Amino acid sequence: MNICEALENKKEAIAQDLNELEKIIIPKYQKSEAIIKSQKTDLCKNSRKMTADMKNQKEALLKEIDAIIQSKQIEIDVMVSKHQIALDKQEDAINHTITEIK
Repeated sequence: MNICEALENKKEAIAQDLNELEKIIIPKYQKSEAIIKSQKTDLCKNSRKMTADMKNQKEALLKEIDAIIQSKQIEIDVMVSKHQIALDKQEDAINHTITEIK
């Protein structure tokens, strides 16, 4: 085998490698690239949706907490009012007794 034949064989091998690269390997990488781009887009959309859902859930929980706190505050106000009335009655009774004793 002479140098020209060896060079020709190498040239053919390189051409086959280039053909394989262009027809098989590059399309696989391009497909993978497209899949990754799609996944990035989906990630961004899903992240925005989850963030919005969390904000909505936060608002719902805050409303629920506010309603509970308001209800408990009303209960406390009623208890204080009843207790105040009871104390006023006791005070009146004591003052009345003191007045009768004098």
